[in-house]
Amino acid sequence: MSGDKPRVHRESNETMNHTVITAFSRGNYTYFLGAATRPDRNICRKETIRRDIRLTRVCNADGTSDLESKIDITLTCEGFDG
Repeated sequence: MSGDKPRVHRESNETMNHTVITAFSRGNYTYFLGAATRPDRNICRKETIRRDIRLTRVCNADGTSDLESKIDITLTCEGFDG
């Protein structure tokens, strides 16, 4: 299908308590450091609540409505509960 836009991953609606701790700019990018709580369904289908630390990078020149240049890196430590 020529001309179709690439699919952009959307944040799950299940993410709760997303908090931005700090933000800074460096070069052509702005970075956000934050935390989020979300359900974690493991292979045994047992659901637990998980708290992750996230580093998000966005290109300063991104003029798209969906911030298509956004990149999330999730940092998780086993047993981290925020």
